[in-house]
Amino acid sequence: MKNYVMRLLLTLYTYGIDFIAPSYCAYCRIFLSTRAVYCTTCTELIRTLVSIAVPLINNYELTVLAACDYKEPLKSLILAKTWSDATASKRLAHVIWQHSALKNITFDFLVPVPLHWTRKARRGYNQAALIAHELSVLSGKPVVQCIKRIKRTRFQALLSALARKQNVSDAFVLDVKDKAAYENKTFMLVDDLMTTGSTLQALGKVLVQLKPQKIYAVVACRVASV
Repeated sequence: MKNYVMRLLLTLYTYGIDFIAPSYCAYCRIFLSTRAVYCTTCTELIRTLVSIAVPLINNYELTVLAACDYKEPLKSLILAKTWSDATASKRLAHVIWQHSALKNITFDFLVPVPLHWTRKARRGYNQAALIAHELSVLSGKPVVQCIKRIKRTRFQALLSALARKQNVSDAFVLDVKDKAAYENKTFMLVDDLMTTGSTLQALGKVLVQLKPQKIYAVVACRVASV
């Protein structure tokens, strides 16, 4: 019931924004005659990346889907969260839906990457959660907050690959009341950006405790070298 209400409120908010705001390209800002994230020219710059497999534990692996690599036109939307632009999340979700393999994957739950409560309080929202809720509207799949971040980590962007792994080590725990309700399911982790994959890998290892069928992750952008 809680997920349904959240999805309904988010849908109303989304269409409210669309109604009062003109439609323009999120990158070059040209006016668009139809509702879209990018104009035709900017859309052609988006290069969909093939999925990659990240090893977890107990013979599980995490399959990561990405809409494109980390460059324009999406890079500006990713950076918009720094400017506290929560509306960028809706656009990122639509780009993910249009340009990744997400809509071709069968899964049960969307799981946004959780923020530590202190960081969420400072920012005012969780970017990954907003993307996940918009993807829920598009896919019809529920969002579940089944993982909790218990460690206040440093910003990953400032760290080396090794330091990133150490930074998120033991940062997440399973947070479910009825574990049986989540067992033998397929999960789709959601985030805006993947660099080394350390955070998604740490979350995937937590989900292994639920004996899932499969574990996926979907991001708007992935650093192409990963």
